[in-house]
Amino acid sequence: MPNQKQCTVRDVARAAGVNPSSVSRALRDDASISAATKERIRAAAIRLGYRPDPMITALMARRRAAKEHQTSTRLAFINPFPDEAFWRSVDTYTKFYRGACARAKRLGCEVEYFHLPALAKPNLLKTLRGRNVVGLLIGACPAAHGRLSLPWRHFAAVAQGYSLFSPNISRVSNDYIDTMMLCLRQLRQCGYQRIGLAMWSAINARGNHAWISAYGGFQHYLPTRHRLPPFLPEKWTRAAFLRWFRSAKPDAIVTCQDEVADWVQETGARIGTDVGLAHTDLHREKSPQWAGVDQHIDQVGAGAVDLLIALLQQNERGIPDFPRTVLTTGTWVNGSTVAVQPHPRSLLTLPKASIARNVSPARDIEAFLHRRDESR
Repeated sequence: MPNQKQCTVRDVARAAGVNPSSVSRALRDDASISAATKERIRAAAIRLGYRPDPMITALMARRRAAKEHQTSTRLAFINPFPDEAFWRSVDTYTKFYRGACARAKRLGCEVEYFHLPALAKPNLLKTLRGRNVVGLLIGACPAAHGRLSLPWRHFAAVAQGYSLFSPNISRVSNDYIDTMMLCLRQLRQCGYQRIGLAMWSAINARGNHAWISAYGGFQHYLPTRHRLPPFLPEKWTRAAFLRWFRSAKPDAIVTCQDEVADWVQETGARIGTDVGLAHTDLHREKSPQWAGVDQHIDQVGAGAVDLLIALLQQNERGIPDFPRTVLTTGTWVNGSTVAVQPHPRSLLTLPKASIARNVSPARDIEAFLHRRDESR
């Protein structure tokens, strides 16, 4: 069957009675094209069966980006934390910001920092426009279910993590479920059997409850004698932790809070030997002895800039109807808080290949079930 001639932008332009550049802008939802003209152009494109060439689209996007970079696209980083000094003391927040700045600079953009509580909200739009800001990077909120009132419709926006609840905008985060599963798989591979989760409930909530979701799913496939209740208190205290520790008797703990090591040592248990500890948000420069997952928060920040630039290139501003979520993965880092060699008492471990590949734990479910039945 002979190939039919492919419909081009010029064909759509002739059918709609506009010039080709108007077709390109209309199909990118450019604000400079009226709604009526956009509708006419889209109708003509559908009628003619027009489909953009992805390679040409990518080339034009790069050309537009280069042109924007010549005029230095300016992005605003909005820090909603009331306590700015505390925000600066937390690596997860500052590394995200530095990673975003580094990525923006590489792309020829600028990131300007704004501490939201210090800004005069009635003049916020005027301030941002006066600085030629076109996109917003929203830093983590101080608590779960955060709400922010900003002039959203004027800007493309991307949030860090899940703490911003309203409005629901596009966001970039570490894949917390993958991070938790990676910790649990590594601990099982090293022979630990009774693995507990110790985390302040507020931190779990800020992560959209992904931590407890992954932990609970993993526990479901363990023999009953190896299942432990998680420690997710409303108030994070030493006394409450020690009560849980003595009652649950874990031989390993997944946590994101360094003080757990001190509390475990108070009981006389030897870290790594009697009780393994795996950190879900490891910053080796501050916790050199710990084993756990480095989330590469700087790359999360870089990913947020990439997504924000993509939204700008597609003229997607305001609160989206279908927000995007981009997840990045971390890597396991060995440390003295986890025994490196598998313990001979291990009855249920995942295949070594799955850890080497760092694949999704879903692929190991059949092996999990088989090994569980053998261990009973």
